[in-house]
Amino acid sequence: MTVTGSVNLRPKSYDFFSVSIPEKGLHIPLEEFVDRVLPQKADFLSLSNELRKYNYIYRGKEFSFDDLAHTDAMEMRIFQFYDQNAFNQEFFNYPEQKIGYALRLLATLDRYLEKARFETIQASRLLDITLFSSNINDKSYYWQFKQRCYNAENAIYSMYSLYEILVLIVYICREDCNGKSFHELSKECHSSSYRKALKGKDNTIYSLIADTTNGKINPKFQVVTEWCNQFKHRGILRFFGETLSVDHGSLISVFVPTEESGLSEYSSQKNAYQYIDLDEKVLPELINYYNNIVELAKQIVDYFRIKERMFIGEKVDCTCNT
Repeated sequence: MTVTGSVNLRPKSYDFFSVSIPEKGLHIPLEEFVDRVLPQKADFLSLSNELRKYNYIYRGKEFSFDDLAHTDAMEMRIFQFYDQNAFNQEFFNYPEQKIGYALRLLATLDRYLEKARFETIQASRLLDITLFSSNINDKSYYWQFKQRCYNAENAIYSMYSLYEILVLIVYICREDCNGKSFHELSKECHSSSYRKALKGKDNTIYSLIADTTNGKINPKFQVVTEWCNQFKHRGILRFFGETLSVDHGSLISVFVPTEESGLSEYSSQKNAYQYIDLDEKVLPELINYYNNIVELAKQIVDYFRIKERMFIGEKVDCTCNT
């Protein structure tokens, strides 16, 4: 066994964030700022006013206090597909059973759109003021960064769920319910196999949800889907910033056995997680995915006339609240 290099178990995100103290010409770490500069046990308003006196450096870029929370994710619009028209259609206009199921799924779609949007916004906020009033001992930026990572991971799960919900709507609207319950239909619909079944039968919908070259998920949704699989089912993905130096090979352990030993070779370099950049890659991809999934939902609702049947000949669009 050969061990070379050194290890620093301090994650990289400890050094992502600092606070600018102009009168002293200093940039100090967040934990030092909390302990030495901020007033202790201040109320929310007083604390906010104090924080606005300083500028903040995050990964080499300078921000005001207000800019730490105002990000591109804040521009994600709120959509409502299960609106008053959908409610009236479901409960007062005696729709076909399959349309009743589809309307229930529109309500579920709204729920997951709200979850995905909320988690993405939370992940995009560079600093949460609740950090300063929490009872944890660790006031370093790593604590804050971990919360953002958890939010981003939850957003990834919710984003993928949106795709699954829409494929289930397609399945219910196209196939014969045959007396099956809502839950029975949801269990028998598997998006990957159903995409393949649609090819040649309904090429309009197939082209919306699938990659027409290979039958896999539409390329607009592939990246987030792969992240979901790597996080949820394999556990091999992490965010850059959670990185330890040992993961990048500064400490290497290698074992090369003799032929006679019957043992296998070992190298710690092969153990590293795969890392994705929360700021540069993940958040922009989540915002694009959200916008694309909303457009897909509009197309599916319109294609199957799920809400249109309430008023014969009159199209009922989804409402958008800003």
